[in-house]
Amino acid sequence: MSRGTIRKKSFFIFGWVLFVIGLDQGTKQAVMWLFGREGSPIYVMSTLSLVSVWNQGVSFGFLGQDQVSPMVLTVFALILCGCLLLWAYREKESICAFGLALVLGGALSNVIDRYRYKAVFDFIDCHWGSYHWPAFNVADSLIVVGVVILFWKVLFKK
Repeated sequence: MSRGTIRKKSFFIFGWVLFVIGLDQGTKQAVMWLFGREGSPIYVMSTLSLVSVWNQGVSFGFLGQDQVSPMVLTVFALILCGCLLLWAYREKESICAFGLALVLGGALSNVIDRYRYKAVFDFIDCHWGSYHWPAFNVADSLIVVGVVILFWKVLFKK
């Protein structure tokens, strides 16, 4: 790869990673400002609420409640981010590099929460009647979008 190509790819990947981190951290700060540290749910519509949830586990609270040290989760997330970054640089298709950048940015934004608060702040609550999906945040949403892009490319490869 030429220096120009590496520079373009770096700008592309890090640009999206920084965008995801900024969007996620910005929305979290805005919702924390609305709630304070804790607060009552704000009902946006019949199936969507804003809540204040501090997730000490991994996705959707799995491995929470002191089952695994936050430091172990953080180190694991950083190792995974390093692997994703290498994969993104080696990826030839821009759409796959974009998906990886979304996953990487979301993971790093949640690592920032773990460092700052010892937990990840989740605030989006989707529900249908009494059925609730575990609370999540913008980073989690963009991680899912990135994974869907990667699966899509693998399943429907030309």
